[in-house]
Amino acid sequence: MNTNNIWIAVGDETGKFNENNSDAKNFHGAAMILARQKDLQEALQEQLLGKTISERLSNRIEGLDKNNTQHHVKDVWEYLKKHNITGKYDLDNISNSPEFTPLYTLGETFKWLIQQKNLISIGIYSKKAADIMQNFTNSNDAAYILGSLYGKMLGLIAPFLGYMEKCWV
Repeated sequence: MNTNNIWIAVGDETGKFNENNSDAKNFHGAAMILARQKDLQEALQEQLLGKTISERLSNRIEGLDKNNTQHHVKDVWEYLKKHNITGKYDLDNISNSPEFTPLYTLGETFKWLIQQKNLISIGIYSKKAADIMQNFTNSNDAAYILGSLYGKMLGLIAPFLGYMEKCWV
């Protein structure tokens, strides 16, 4: 079997996709990265700020509370809100001072991700649960909603995978 053409989808979600609380106003979203198996394995071994990408994505974002074991974008947003850090920041111009470390680290990770030619990143989010849970699907089941979100995101790019395969060879 030729493993060069096996694609891997890595997904993550944020929010509580709770069928009993679809009116929640907290952030809800799902994202995925698609790559050929070989390309993803190579990307995870690249170095960024003294750690492999695999280590970065498997651990909490630097600068967050030691009790916070999460490594999600949402945790950085909550940190910024808690520390009253507001405004717009250019990815190439984020301070690396201690109070900005989580934002700086997240920004560097985003810069790395968008520079990857062999990885595809796609996501969908909403500030209200109902926009995803009620208006995006016809189900109240969390597993169905997440499966539907991932399926619809994949459906947006699936027609281009064959074309991209030719471009990468």
